[in-house]
Amino acid sequence: MIGQGQGIEKGIPQGEAQILRRLLARRFGALSEWVEVKLTEASTDTLELWADRILDAESLEAVFQNCGPGPASRRRTGPMTYF
Repeated sequence: MIGQGQGIEKGIPQGEAQILRRLLARRFGALSEWVEVKLTEASTDTLELWADRILDAESLEAVFQNCGPGPASRRRTGPMTYF
């Protein structure tokens, strides 16, 4: 039996993936199987990186560019600019 803390820990990435899935589909249309695989297998840090990228990406591929294994240091750390 999974404890409450472990269940929450497991549910957070699933929730983030679900929200990102909805945003990607709304912006770029139907999602391919390769996108579903990436969303399912991604860490929380990677999902958050992709969520940041969706705001500026001109294509679905741009959201996932350079998404191979590596540190989350590529993630935007400064304040976001909205103009």
